[in-house]
Amino acid sequence: MPGDEAIIIATLEDDPEHAVIYAYDKGAELIDGSDAPEKRVFFLMTDDTFLALNDDALKLFDAAVAWARRTVESAPRFEMPAIEQNGVRLTWTEGGILQSAEILNGQWTDVPGATSPYPVPFDNKRMQFFRIRK
Repeated sequence: MPGDEAIIIATLEDDPEHAVIYAYDKGAELIDGSDAPEKRVFFLMTDDTFLALNDDALKLFDAAVAWARRTVESAPRFEMPAIEQNGVRLTWTEGGILQSAEILNGQWTDVPGATSPYPVPFDNKRMQFFRIRK
């Protein structure tokens, strides 16, 4: 069941109280009382449902993804890393703060003074993961 601030897009034909496609704008109150950090779209499907969508349903799905993605396009993102003689050059767009961690689900820390492009020297003794925090 969507919350009060959901944008109802589609319901079941025989049960208009049952939303099957709905969305939240950034900042809208979700069903759990928290605020949506970004746009969210709910497209009710299970298991193989996507395989059964007709052309009209696929258009709705594409439109839902396009609507939600409009916010994501301005989010920081990496460009393809450039391999250099002694390391890798990381380049990202839309600002953000470079963070690193030694394991993927580990403690992420800001890389002091990192701006794009940022050179990362090869280090054969440890792995490094990077992400951009908005």
